[in-house]
Amino acid sequence: MKTKFRILAVLMFVSTQFFGQVTKTRPFKDVPYPNYTSTIEFTVLDINFDKQLVAFKHVFKLHNIYNEIGEIYKLPCNCHYKDMKDTLAGVVLGVYNLANQKYLKTFTIYQVAYDKSDCCDYRTSKQKLDSAKLFFQQNNLDITKKPKPLPFVAGQFEIDGVKFTYTNQKGDLDSMF
Repeated sequence: MKTKFRILAVLMFVSTQFFGQVTKTRPFKDVPYPNYTSTIEFTVLDINFDKQLVAFKHVFKLHNIYNEIGEIYKLPCNCHYKDMKDTLAGVVLGVYNLANQKYLKTFTIYQVAYDKSDCCDYRTSKQKLDSAKLFFQQNNLDITKKPKPLPFVAGQFEIDGVKFTYTNQKGDLDSMF
């Protein structure tokens, strides 16, 4: 009976770690993206732990917009941005402040649009990219070296002859930096 209780307690503890996480929804204000977007790629470019800043690159595209009877009302247009795999995608580079959980500054390199007149030209995109790189440097963010992902730690323990194996992302963070 004690063995069953121990196994049940361990399973409850392990399952709460996976399924019992607290989800906190934050209302993002002053978001540099239009409504109705889908993320294609989100990359952390660098982290300044002293200033609690994160440099990021967000590649996204617009959704189709439907009218009240379910017909397509607006379609994203192809802005023909150079070097973009998805021809309907846009790119935002920015810095997020973890301390106050707000965008410090964002740079729309490639604007997504429903109308071709809203697309960016090459010169404007290049100027915004140069401004973003300068802002990253001013905040001690080196976007040429992306942070390494946390290593997975694995372990095993045994209770009354039953072996339990686990993996998680908690590890010795000091040895990584």
